[in-house]
Amino acid sequence: MSKVIKKCVSGIMLCSLLTYTMPIFAFTNEESVYSKLDNSGNAYKTIISEITENEEGTDTIQNEENKELPVDCKVTYELDGEEISAGSLAGKSGKVKIILEYENKSANEVIINGNNETLYTPFFVVAGAIINNDNNRNVEISNGKVINDGSKTIVIGVALPGMQESLNISKENIEIPSKIEISMESTNFEIGNIMSFYTPKVLEEGSFDKISDKLDEIYNQVEDLKSASFQIEEGAIKLNDGIITLSDGANSLNNGTNELNNGINTLKSGSTELNNGANTLKNGTSQYVAKSKEFNSAMNQVSNGIKLLNSKYDTMNSGIQELDQGSTALSNGAKDVSDGANSVKMGAEQLAQGTTNLSAGAKKLKSGLENGQKGANDLEKGINDLQAGVSQDIGNIKVLTNSIGNSSSVNSPLQNNQSTINSLKNTNAALEVQISTMEDGELKNTLIGLVQTNNSNIEILEENLGNTERSSVDVSPIINALNNLEGTVSSGMGKLSNGATLLVNGTNELIKGADELVAGTDGLTTGANNLVTGIDNLVKGADKVYGGSMQLKKGTKQLNDGSSQVKNGLEELAPSTNKLLTANGQLLDAATTISKGAGDLANGIVTLNDGVSKLSDGSNALKDGTNTLVLGTDKLSTGSNELVDGIKTFNNEGIIKIYNMVNGDVKNTFKRLEKLDALSNSYNKFGSEISRDEIKFINIIDSVKINAKEETHEEIVISSEKED
Repeated sequence: MSKVIKKCVSGIMLCSLLTYTMPIFAFTNEESVYSKLDNSGNAYKTIISEITENEEGTDTIQNEENKELPVDCKVTYELDGEEISAGSLAGKSGKVKIILEYENKSANEVIINGNNETLYTPFFVVAGAIINNDNNRNVEISNGKVINDGSKTIVIGVALPGMQESLNISKENIEIPSKIEISMESTNFEIGNIMSFYTPKVLEEGSFDKISDKLDEIYNQVEDLKSASFQIEEGAIKLNDGIITLSDGANSLNNGTNELNNGINTLKSGSTELNNGANTLKNGTSQYVAKSKEFNSAMNQVSNGIKLLNSKYDTMNSGIQELDQGSTALSNGAKDVSDGANSVKMGAEQLAQGTTNLSAGAKKLKSGLENGQKGANDLEKGINDLQAGVSQDIGNIKVLTNSIGNSSSVNSPLQNNQSTINSLKNTNAALEVQISTMEDGELKNTLIGLVQTNNSNIEILEENLGNTERSSVDVSPIINALNNLEGTVSSGMGKLSNGATLLVNGTNELIKGADELVAGTDGLTTGANNLVTGIDNLVKGADKVYGGSMQLKKGTKQLNDGSSQVKNGLEELAPSTNKLLTANGQLLDAATTISKGAGDLANGIVTLNDGVSKLSDGSNALKDGTNTLVLGTDKLSTGSNELVDGIKTFNNEGIIKIYNMVNGDVKNTFKRLEKLDALSNSYNKFGSEISRDEIKFINIIDSVKINAKEETHEEIVISSEKED
């Protein structure tokens, strides 16, 4: 399957490189997008040029746009294997590598076989640069061509970003390039602008229809191949049945020739007694004439059968040779499948380990969030307690202040009220600890004011500890300040309490999400483990297929060897049957002469003896020939049985799998190609509101120069004339 997909994708890229041509119209209707990129690949200026040519003339519009490009280009630099910035690389010496990584941003949702799929508009990217040979050598580029004229080197590379994902092809089968790497050995490194050209028009209009027609032919040919392979199987079975019949006849013929040979030997030994047994000979020869005619008829049939078998041998042998070659190809393909399955198994095991680690991390995240939830609850409670304590302190201070204002005699509660002073100092100490942990803001300032008020009250209390009389004090400003302070504290504490409540609620939501994440990662781990088990079964199946293909290869080899032996046997059998027919004819003539009458027996004894000798020679030759015929038919029968088994295995393990693969994976890949062709044709505008016959993008990456000052971006200069 991987080889078929590789051929399909390679064909598309070849068409892209060799058959793509600009469409020719009577008038021009095109959009060109020029972008300047910094050394990292970030676009900092984009100009869109629209050219419309009609009977009234040529209209050119150029506008600068700040719009995301459909293809991103990330540029990284390496020096001797270590990543380095462009500015630091200038003037350095060593092994330099420039990596252009392209990312397709033009994603589209389509329906394939009833499923929602994400395909990317198929942009075909060509990137190139001119490199000075004075300080650079051994220049190389991936996915492209290097042209060296002696003074400078031109590098051109291609990429198809997003095509790997759109075709849903594993990189283990074939890797479609989405990046271009330029490497060289440099001294005093510098490089000029690197240019990138890309367009959504991967194929010339109408080219995909030609590919579609060709694939339809392949589908039909696969159907014909399947039908023909089963016809061959039926023919092999019929051939095997015929060979079995031939083998039975050869054995019967061999038994008859053995009996005939024994009789002829007896006839030869008794020829000296011929004169005494003339009458017996006359009767015997009459019977012999009748049997010889029957034998002659049978031998003619055998001769005709051998001739027919000889005429069909080349066709049968050619099929056996093709089967032998096919079994070798099948064995090699099965070996590739087995190796690929083992590689997939290793990747699946790594995936299973990764999902296990992910699940453990999700559980740790959940545990951390639960601890954070406890801290958020504690924070909310602490804020509520602080709010209640501050409100109580303000109330106490207000009571204390009122008492200060109303006290005027020795009996005043302020006198010797050391416990109240101590209480205020303790309150200030607690507030100062709280203030030290808070960030600057309205609430902090409020608490600082409360501490200052407490300090004022403490001073008043301490001054009046020993007084027996004092005048009345106006504390209304303090009471008003405390009332305002109480409102401010209440408002700030309310906001702080609301924030703590939101924090608690948010932590609860995070814990719910963590629960879902843990469940998802557990399911992912289970799926990854099931995938490992399934791939392990795939590896075992691939090994069995490879073992079967090796047995098929061995069988076709034996069949080929047996075919050669059959041919040798047929070549030896044909002359023997001719001799047998000749000898039998002579024997028939002699026996007829003998049967004319016993009166001619005396005169014909000499002739008879001569005929008996010839008959004996022919009989021996016939015996040898029939023995060879039996051996040949036995070998032919064995080879025919192996041929039938080999063809059945070839059909089941080879033809049927090819048929299923072409009508499965290949058709699915082609449906994706049809969608990509439609996306290519529908992408006809970028900055314009008008659909264009042609749209193309040109990126210009800033050069890297020695002793360059602070980066100054170059301007884009675009000719207003029609572009070629």
